[in-house]
Amino acid sequence: MAYNERNSTYDPSQVVVTFGELRLQGYADGTVIKVERSEDRYMLKVGLDGEGGRARNQNRSGTIEITLLQTSASNAALSAKMTLDEDSASPIPPEPMIVKDLEGNTLHAAQNAWIQKSPSSEFAKEIGERTWVFATTNLRFYDGGN
Repeated sequence: MAYNERNSTYDPSQVVVTFGELRLQGYADGTVIKVERSEDRYMLKVGLDGEGGRARNQNRSGTIEITLLQTSASNAALSAKMTLDEDSASPIPPEPMIVKDLEGNTLHAAQNAWIQKSPSSEFAKEIGERTWVFATTNLRFYDGGN
């Protein structure tokens, strides 16, 4: 009898996020990276008699949310990019964004991403968090496990 046991170890420090030339760092605790498509891959339509079908949705847009500690230097770098994009006579072009698990096969990539929403700023007794939301029109999504 053949027995195939596979043990995998997940190390969150091995998940790397880059936006343009920036390698983001200083992540908060908990869920710090969230990648999702904007819409379902298929649209279902079912008639009165129960017969139905699906239509393929070509919308590949999506969002990538990154939550950083308030003290992360990446906040300043992202703020500078956002300010340049907002204040320039012509906005800066979207940049590539990659979320990669270096110890697994998961890879999420966007050739053209931009800062969709700046984080809320809160100040308290303890160090807070800043959640940045990036958007893209063509999110390549591959969740390959670890």
